[in-house]
Amino acid sequence: MSDLQKEWQVAREAILQAGREVLRLYEEYTPIPDAPATITTPADLASQEILSHVLSSTFPQDLLWGEEAELGKPAHASILPAQARIWIMDPIDGSRGFARKNDEFSIMLALVINGVPCLGLVYEPVQARLTWALRNQGTWIEEKDGPPRQCRVSDRKIIGGATLIVSRSEKGPRYAWQQYGLRIVETYSAGIKLAAVARGEAELYWSTYTGFHPWDLCAGHMLILEAGGEVTDRYGSPIVYRRREQNIPGILASNGLLHQQALEVLGRADNPHQGTTKT
Repeated sequence: MSDLQKEWQVAREAILQAGREVLRLYEEYTPIPDAPATITTPADLASQEILSHVLSSTFPQDLLWGEEAELGKPAHASILPAQARIWIMDPIDGSRGFARKNDEFSIMLALVINGVPCLGLVYEPVQARLTWALRNQGTWIEEKDGPPRQCRVSDRKIIGGATLIVSRSEKGPRYAWQQYGLRIVETYSAGIKLAAVARGEAELYWSTYTGFHPWDLCAGHMLILEAGGEVTDRYGSPIVYRRREQNIPGILASNGLLHQQALEVLGRADNPHQGTTKT
């Protein structure tokens, strides 16, 4: 049994409980076809309140970082103590997908210890799909009432023909990407994209957005690590989660085998004036 088994059980219950409330609100929600990237819905707030309450009730000494207004026990320290335990949550990742009612949103929850992800969960309420990873225990998927099954990243070694998953709002050089033989898939929610790479459904996730925060990436980062892949910023540098307000300059998530090729290919194709649109 993992030394984080209790944390996983509590996190799983918290994210499923939040998912039930989010789905209820989603079914009642009136679509906003032109919803902006900055939109916050009542479901964002309800989801974070549930996550924060469950986690702070069980782990009162842990720190909580959330995208919305801070609840529970907030952490604002610029320098964290060694071995600090931080729960990082995005109550609805892909709020535009929620507001436009295209089903493209997720809930993300991670536990970071000393800056390193140790537990990650991405839940897609509409699909009733939970992808989770626990340190040294691999990455797993649960769908509806089926049993958990382990998943791995793709074993593709050639970038031609690889699937690149990007945001619908990422105004990147699609023609240049396609010239390298990449198949482009678009969706909202970084959580959905990262989980897709972890499950081997896509080889690459690339974004030039320069304002990622820890809650945008951390849970999905953990999924990919335990599934055998690699995650860096868009320049190939490691991502360490030590400040709530840190800005992460883009992301490349991959199956690992294509990481260096992708840094070169996507970096060459990238327009340096892009990077201002949230995924």
